[in-house]
Amino acid sequence: MNRLRPDALGRRHPRGARGECGQATVEFALVLPLVALLIVGLVEVARLGALQVATVDAARAGARAAAVDPRPAVAQQAVEGVTSAGSVKVTTEIQDGSPSLVTVRVTRSVSLLPGLGWSSVDLEASSTMAVESMG
Repeated sequence: MNRLRPDALGRRHPRGARGECGQATVEFALVLPLVALLIVGLVEVARLGALQVATVDAARAGARAAAVDPRPAVAQQAVEGVTSAGSVKVTTEIQDGSPSLVTVRVTRSVSLLPGLGWSSVDLEASSTMAVESMG
């Protein structure tokens, strides 16, 4: 007994396979939005990770500049040379009458999926260094 039946174009298919021609297309159409959402999510997490690393680098550069010159404007300029951070806060710790440590805290607000105007996330990093004595 021959199990292959011809279709309209004369091709022979196993019995029951004739109705499965569009099944792969339907499954693809159902899974595609989930896969696209997963890819967009992974790209966004990678972007936020890169921006956090840039924020940490900016805090380190600001602390290094403030360790040499304690003026807040110098730290701000060093931070802006690395990344466009939102706000920079410079604090100094004084021991024995002279500043011994300087801390630079960098905070920036980053929007999620910038093209869609979704909510934003605040990224923050700080770095502390010893003040170098000039003398």
